[in-house]
Amino acid sequence: MIERLIRVLELAGTPGAALAAARCRPFSLASFQVVSALRRAGIRPATVIDVGANVGQFAMAVRHLLPGAAIRAIEPDPDVAQRLRRNLGTVADATVFCTAIGDRLGTVTFNVNRDPQVSSILPLGEDRRQIFPTSEVLRQITVPLTTLDALIGADSIEAPVLIKIDVQGYEDRVIAGAARLLQHVDWVILEVAFARLYDGEHTFTALADLLAEHGFGFVRPLNFHRARHTQEVIEMDALFAREPTVARAFERGDLIVSSGAAAAQSADTEEPAGPRRRDAAALIADRRGAGPPTRERSTHDAIGARAAASPAAIGDNRPKRNA
Repeated sequence: MIERLIRVLELAGTPGAALAAARCRPFSLASFQVVSALRRAGIRPATVIDVGANVGQFAMAVRHLLPGAAIRAIEPDPDVAQRLRRNLGTVADATVFCTAIGDRLGTVTFNVNRDPQVSSILPLGEDRRQIFPTSEVLRQITVPLTTLDALIGADSIEAPVLIKIDVQGYEDRVIAGAARLLQHVDWVILEVAFARLYDGEHTFTALADLLAEHGFGFVRPLNFHRARHTQEVIEMDALFAREPTVARAFERGDLIVSSGAAAAQSADTEEPAGPRRRDAAALIADRRGAGPPTRERSTHDAIGARAAASPAAIGDNRPKRNA
């Protein structure tokens, strides 16, 4: 009863959410908040690639808030993909692929969870089992595995392009298998963890460094996932953009942290605008002309610590429901 009341209050407190909930099926408040943040930032992709689409919560938010965008939705569980096809059946220029995405071609064992939103290739981690005791693997199935480079040709999509990757700890493999496609992508949304939710899951720092190798910089958080009972931040929807976009975001004041040194400092103190501006400019220049990024030039895990300590300090702190 209390959770239902909280949901009603969250809907009432999010502009446009109640109307979208009435019109969109399926509806996810968290997805609506993320896509709303994109729209407020002026991000208007012509193509959205939804990796880990589940039953279409994010895709339907895109359809409602960013009409006209072509949607490429990818879901590995055949039963869930069937529901996804039904939900997107009336959406113009929406294509559904039933496959897992990674860094190789073949097949892979997929863990089907009681909560289909957290089904995964990787085994459940200790924190996932403790924070969400109802998360239980019901069965294992074998599903096709491919790469984004093999699945989607750059000549088949219209720019600008946004990729959303929410694959329960498998994000690094998806990025590794998308080297060619990422050259034609403008924005990436990653779900990154600050808790041990899946065994073998990469840290925020490692994912930020990996995307930096492909020319992307961290722009800002879009939303947070919280543990229901402790309200600790355990995951974040993080927005990354190509360097010219990052530069424009910084000029508008939207860039949160530009490098490891700045992140470490801003986790403890409020940094003046001047040093942050110089540091961001140096970061962009370094990535353009000084080879691969180093740990010192990469985004730092201190962002995660800062988010856990004070989410309001770095972005939207409204809780994102896990299920």
